[in-house]
Amino acid sequence: MIEVRVILPDGRATKGRLDPTVSIDDALADIVDAYSLGDPDKYEIAVVPKSRNQPLSGYRLMPGDTIWIQPRGKIRGRSFEPGE
Repeated sequence: MIEVRVILPDGRATKGRLDPTVSIDDALADIVDAYSLGDPDKYEIAVVPKSRNQPLSGYRLMPGDTIWIQPRGKIRGRSFEPGE
């Protein structure tokens, strides 16, 4: 188990311990269940790595990572717009 920081939909920052071998989808489901947030399919997860040394492809959670949980309905619009 590793310690991670979790930002909940209401903005509260908490800490918890997570099995680093689980998939990101399983981590989302377990976190949503642990905080009694409802149906995991109604949430998105974003991971902010503590270290930038691990490639994003096949990323595994590491100690000190921050995990954001947000309802799907709050995520709107494009995350990137090309410059001129």
